[in-house]
Amino acid sequence: MKINQLVALIFVLLMAGSSVGALIMNILKPSNEQVQIPKEKILNYKLSEQQRKYLLSQYFTLVEYSYPSVCFNCTNQMKKLEQLTQDSDNQIFLQEIPSDNVTQIVVTIASLRGQETLYDPTEQEIQDKLCELLLTRPLFCVQI
Repeated sequence: MKINQLVALIFVLLMAGSSVGALIMNILKPSNEQVQIPKEKILNYKLSEQQRKYLLSQYFTLVEYSYPSVCFNCTNQMKKLEQLTQDSDNQIFLQEIPSDNVTQIVVTIASLRGQETLYDPTEQEIQDKLCELLLTRPLFCVQI
């Protein structure tokens, strides 16, 4: 009988010790930095990886529009994307990124439904892929 009581006491002490240890670790653990979320939906810079992960976990769709510094077609496409961003019921973050490293337009769309990269797409191709990856279909995705 004494051995059973000793084993029970050891288990109680282990459980209590692990609970106290977890509490101390939680108190001493450095707090994570708060992720800074942009207030505007149309950005002229690239989101950090931490911001991307957080926004995707919050059901946003991220559109990264990279274009060469000399681009004749980009202005119209960016205006169209900006309009779609505004019409998306607050679902899209658009990143417009000029780059000397790219020779063509590269559009990357990411959401919880997946990620697609388009090279030199038309406005219609961008809209179609956006409608495919958005979690909730805005009015511009409804075909009449």
